[in-house]
Amino acid sequence: MMIWVVGALVSCVNNDDEEATLYDDTAITAFSLTSGTQYKHTLSSKGEDSVYTVSANTILANCVFSIDHYTGEITNKDSLPAGIDASKLLCSVSTYHNGVPYLVPTEAGPEVVLQTTDTISFLSERQIRVVSTNGQNSRTYTVKVNIHKEEGDEFTWRRMGVLEPLKDAELVESALLGDRLLVFALKGNSTEVYAMTAETPDTWTQLQAGLTAQAISSKGVVRGDTLFVADAGKVMYSLDGEHYETLATTDVPVAILGKSTCELYGQSAEGLPMVSTDGGRTWTADAIAVTDSNNEEQLKALLPTHDMDFTCIPHPALDSADYVLMAGNRNPDMSDTNPYKDDCYGKVWRKVADYGINARPGQWVCMNETEERPRQLPRMDNLQIFGYDDTFLALGGEGIGPEAQPAYSTIYESRDGGLTWKESSRCTWPDGMDKGLRMLSVSVDSYNNVWFVCSGTGEVWKGRLNRLGWN
Repeated sequence: MMIWVVGALVSCVNNDDEEATLYDDTAITAFSLTSGTQYKHTLSSKGEDSVYTVSANTILANCVFSIDHYTGEITNKDSLPAGIDASKLLCSVSTYHNGVPYLVPTEAGPEVVLQTTDTISFLSERQIRVVSTNGQNSRTYTVKVNIHKEEGDEFTWRRMGVLEPLKDAELVESALLGDRLLVFALKGNSTEVYAMTAETPDTWTQLQAGLTAQAISSKGVVRGDTLFVADAGKVMYSLDGEHYETLATTDVPVAILGKSTCELYGQSAEGLPMVSTDGGRTWTADAIAVTDSNNEEQLKALLPTHDMDFTCIPHPALDSADYVLMAGNRNPDMSDTNPYKDDCYGKVWRKVADYGINARPGQWVCMNETEERPRQLPRMDNLQIFGYDDTFLALGGEGIGPEAQPAYSTIYESRDGGLTWKESSRCTWPDGMDKGLRMLSVSVDSYNNVWFVCSGTGEVWKGRLNRLGWN
């Protein structure tokens, strides 16, 4: 009996030593969303818009929240995609020294312990108060869940008004020079220039540029803060679109069509590509890559001479290199004497302009010597191509040849460097745009805005892929 009593006393003493440690400090150390739903839109078999829900758990699991202990703010810098139902979300909270988190009500009422199984509305900012384990201290945090209000891959357009002088303009080109949109309009024997700034989108100013009709053949090429134009046998530059200085008068192109990081590209009077590597001061014939199957003369016959356009993007696989694309049509005359009247597709050429150490000069390569490859770029007048969101986009007016497409009916996209083209699922025509235009010019600014400038109607539109405007 004595041995049993002594053992029991020792056991009681050990139980008294096992006391929980209580802390007087605490904080929220991690916050995450664990479960929720997302609303998505689709078209029914009748073409009507319908909405359905899917689990957003995977999206929420990849959403990172940052905690600012100084201001007490918890937020996700990268917003969740549109459609997330913020009214019913589950969350998880980790605390320092096992502090107890309480959800502060948005209206009068008691605080409740935050449970991982309770849905919470984060339509507005919510407060979480975490209390230390000894109950003496607490800290309050404000949680803000950012959710995009628009779909990332939708194109949003805004009509910027009408430029009246464009209604009777024969041809139109446009360029973005600094914060100015410059519009060049062919009127008789002269090229008129109009300017609009971002601060005054509804106000146009006519500039006294003094350009002849030849200037409209140039594509409004801007490199850095300089505009380049070929006019009246001269290559000129301008810093404001109104005042021009001569760069070269000998062996110059009849039109300046494009640029890359270190080169300017033009077209000779014979329709051959020209290049300048010194900012437009001197020009030479640009090299064409001769293949085993075609000699240089045969390749020259594949060059586009009408409806030409250029664009350039950083090369996706090479440092210090650009991927330059040139496209257009051969002679669009539909008479029987024209050997190209049966062309179904435009001619697409590409050049890799490499500026790395010991790099060799690039050469132009025809990407569609034959018309056997599917999904080639259709033949269209007023062809416009432009690089956007790491792809190439193309659009144009009335189709030419045996497989002619309606004017301004489709925007095409190439994700393989101009080799194949299909209808773009992201870039769409502006709703309400007047398709009765005479000619369209496309420019892209440094904020990823696409500008449509239309002669005949005078309309000016600005659009952007939503996610390319998000911070």
